[in-house]
Amino acid sequence: MTEILYTCTVCGRSNFTKRGLRVHTCKPSLTMPKTQLKPSSVEHLQPGQPSSKLVDLLKQAGAQLSDAQLAERFIATEQARGSFCRAAIELGILLLAKKATLKHGQYQKWAACLKAHVEQQAEKGNAFPFSDLNTVIRSVRNYTFLSQHFLADLEQGSFQPETGQQSAAVKLPEVSADEVLALETLPEQRRDLVRSRIEAFVAGRSLRRMLSDFRRAENAAEAEEAQEQKASKSKPEAGEESAKDEQMELFKEITVGLTTIHNIVSDDAIYARTNRAFWKALENSLASELDAVRSRLRNMAGN
Repeated sequence: MTEILYTCTVCGRSNFTKRGLRVHTCKPSLTMPKTQLKPSSVEHLQPGQPSSKLVDLLKQAGAQLSDAQLAERFIATEQARGSFCRAAIELGILLLAKKATLKHGQYQKWAACLKAHVEQQAEKGNAFPFSDLNTVIRSVRNYTFLSQHFLADLEQGSFQPETGQQSAAVKLPEVSADEVLALETLPEQRRDLVRSRIEAFVAGRSLRRMLSDFRRAENAAEAEEAQEQKASKSKPEAGEESAKDEQMELFKEITVGLTTIHNIVSDDAIYARTNRAFWKALENSLASELDAVRSRLRNMAGN
């Protein structure tokens, strides 16, 4: 008689006898059916990386550009870069000159006046308005330090070379620091020549080096701003400063007598006209008076 074999309905294994199936223990299969994942329709963009759609559009535009067109635009942009840097240096020199005339504490007030003039021109459509006073001050600082560094590098011949050319000396523009400093007062023909030579020098340096010069100016501007903020926080209020000055004047008035006594006892001419008995009597008198004053001062000081 053929024995009937059974299959486990849980795990799917077969060839069990009736008794074997009864004692058989198993776990359900955890294997999930394989399904093909559909690609996501949402593109995950990285910072600074354009989307695939924009890349495709760029490829289409690039296919229609010629090298001659690119060279023309490259030259125009480099000329604009040179003109901008030259104008920034000129402005910075004027700002340096103005800053030299300002007294301590007048910088903020002057910057506010400058902002007001710019806003007047902006209302006429002749300028871009600044968002706030701090923006004006930061821009002024950056232009100032840019020109200050340029003048110093020109005078000292210390322009930084391009990366990879550290051993090569930088060919300086055929202008002097004095000419750049007095640019506004030069005859028109010479002024135009100096400007063109500055532009040619700046345009001959790489964009990377130019940006490095701007970062150096920005770092110096930020350091100056931080120093002024620190000084303003440690400065006492107007009332406190006035009270402090008044007390210092009173202190000087009280101690002027001590200075007079010190001058007398240090005078050799007076010593020559007196004897030991005089100095002994003076010592006893001053000691008695000073002891009384010292006791009073201790009480007033709370000691």
